[in-house]
Amino acid sequence: DANPDVAPGRPEVCGNGLDDDCNPGTSDTCTMGMLPDRCETAQVVDLSSGSAVVRGDFGMLAADYDSFCIEGGGRGPDAVYRLELGTRVTDLRIETVGDVDTVLSVSGECGSFGLPACNDDQRPGADTNARVWLHPAAGTIYVLVSSFDRMGGPYEVHFTTSPLAANECGDGSLDVTEGGTVV
Repeated sequence: DANPDVAPGRPEVCGNGLDDDCNPGTSDTCTMGMLPDRCETAQVVDLSSGSAVVRGDFGMLAADYDSFCIEGGGRGPDAVYRLELGTRVTDLRIETVGDVDTVLSVSGECGSFGLPACNDDQRPGADTNARVWLHPAAGTIYVLVSSFDRMGGPYEVHFTTSPLAANECGDGSLDVTEGGTVV
């Protein structure tokens, strides 16, 4: 009763150690039935500590949604994550890490992952990581992580919040030298 995030009907957050939906029969770990493969099974990312890391494998996921950052609006195996920032306004950095070439797409509604809120860094000599900064971020945010090359493999996504940066060029609060998309 002391935690408003734990209640019947709430989504189960994988791996947070809580029985979010008040159903002891629901697993706290992501299993095959709880893969973040579609909007309906989007994994909730807990950002209460300011950052979070999620890991998965594209080999277990289907190609469900178009990402306009994939040439021609194509599809690759993808995962959907949901962030609940509520009324808290913050800056948010989302970055993929690993050897698999990934594409990030971000939207306020699930299933509609279009421009300009996506990134696939394809600069010569660049890494295969994708980065999106949301300035400012609030409310519910859906993140689509896609494999660019339509192949399986492990991926990792880092989510980091930071205090809202000033709206001034050159103030040093947002370093985009590694590449990415600022929205």
